[in-house]
Amino acid sequence: MITDTYIDYILCVRRYSARTAEIYAAALDCFVSFAAAGSSDEEILAALTHSSVRNWEVYLMDEKKLDPRTVGTYLSVLSGFCKFLVKDGKLHANPVVVGGIAVLLALVVVLMMGYVRLTKVTASVSEIKK
Repeated sequence: MITDTYIDYILCVRRYSARTAEIYAAALDCFVSFAAAGSSDEEILAALTHSSVRNWEVYLMDEKKLDPRTVGTYLSVLSGFCKFLVKDGKLHANPVVVGGIAVLLALVVVLMMGYVRLTKVTASVSEIKK
């Protein structure tokens, strides 16, 4: 299967750890289960469209209730897979828009956490000055 070829590539050529390869394989399996009617290479390639990727992103956030950072990781994995397929000549363009809703929401969460921390620090400093 084409996803196995990519996992072999990241293990042997890119020298990613076994744990990272597991995470990548799980993300790709999740996409294939969601978007591809079957698991043949042709069906996987046919499922790699912008609309199916976008639908998967919404599914991960709304149905599976995954953290936006996790969704961003899954999208990044899928994007790397698509780049691999483009280099290999099996895909014309990368349909993944990393930086979609999941990444935007993760950024908002990080900014809000920073604001809350800053507010707490400011309140603490105000208390010390009294």
